[in-house]
Amino acid sequence: MINVEAYPRPGRLINRGLIKYDVIDDLDLLPGTLELKDHLLEHHDYEAVSRKVFDLLCKWYGCDFEIARCLKADPFRNNRLYLDLYPGTDLV
Repeated sequence: MINVEAYPRPGRLINRGLIKYDVIDDLDLLPGTLELKDHLLEHHDYEAVSRKVFDLLCKWYGCDFEIARCLKADPFRNNRLYLDLYPGTDLV
């Protein structure tokens, strides 16, 4: 049997540190498309999850706000999908 108390809850999801506007206190003042900091690394700075997973994590642990990005086809890599962290800076 697993001892649940041996594994502490991760706590609230905090996305504020990923955006360039980390000095804004009122989240309602953020622009529509959140501009992320440069040179973010997956599995180091963030974990990409589906909307359903994010919604569940927010329900269980809480979160400050959502950062949504889309998967796009990379025309230079046989249309392999990639996560577009920086919309508006297309490859083509």
